[in-house]
Amino acid sequence: MGIENWTEDIILVNLLQEPKLRDELQTVLEMVYDRDKYDVIIDFSSVDIVTSFSMSMLIKLHKKLSDNGHKLIFCNVAVATKRIFLIIGLEWMSKIFDDKFVALKSLQKESQQDLSVESQEVPPEASRELPLKKLWERNVKIKQAIL
Repeated sequence: MGIENWTEDIILVNLLQEPKLRDELQTVLEMVYDRDKYDVIIDFSSVDIVTSFSMSMLIKLHKKLSDNGHKLIFCNVAVATKRIFLIIGLEWMSKIFDDKFVALKSLQKESQQDLSVESQEVPPEASRELPLKKLWERNVKIKQAIL
């Protein structure tokens, strides 16, 4: 199977053609349900098109990940599959990158930004001025709503 634990909290999935694609997605779903700590990158470079059954599995995977604050990222998606996502209205489900290493870098960069935001317990001195303080409070409320 093409499932790799890239890091302790990132799974990289190199999908195969149907029907093996279904088996891989099922395995990833089971991994995510067993341990709610993964972000998932799915590489579609070997896939020409995705069936409706596999699409439903991707939706389930996205739901489970997003419910737990994790991300689903796609890369190397064929034009036909991108069009399917767009036509059925699922382009929102995942960011799509051209390369798995760019996707990994993006995910790692987002994680670092999340850590730096979490480490700021109180606003900096400059934000005690009225307009900046309101901006700070608004950003804190947005962050709390997301989490």
